[in-house]
Amino acid sequence: MALEAEARVVNAAGARWVAVEKLYRDAKISALDPTREMISHVRFPAPRARWGCAWQRIGRRPSLTLPILNCAATLALAPRDQTVAAATIALGPVAALPFRARQAEHFLIGRAPDEATLARAAAIAQSECQPRSNPLRASGEYRAALIPVMVRAALSACLKGV
Repeated sequence: MALEAEARVVNAAGARWVAVEKLYRDAKISALDPTREMISHVRFPAPRARWGCAWQRIGRRPSLTLPILNCAATLALAPRDQTVAAATIALGPVAALPFRARQAEHFLIGRAPDEATLARAAAIAQSECQPRSNPLRASGEYRAALIPVMVRAALSACLKGV
């Protein structure tokens, strides 16, 4: 989602491209019909100049498939003034569906990516999320407390790639 990817969905009638974030209907429910459709390809736009991306994951142990929380982010800087030209922040599981923190993304645009800006974007992302408790993974409160830490870390890692 952070890479704004699309999936090529094929069935007996043909194929279509669908934004990855549109592949989910509800928690644990795919928007695809698994008896008639499958994904054959995934594509995403070529990275911009002055661009970086990062992915953070927290889990009980590396071998567990389901994370407590994960965050993927991208940042592109404007060549003239080094402000943020584009940003994406994808988080999970913090809502019923895979989630983009769009308010935090919009906040970053046009601002210098300093520590104060990244911290404010992380706080905005936290306010957008509604993580639920899961007895096998973590409480909603614990996840909520991790969100700003992970978002700030992911955004900082993006800057290292620019």
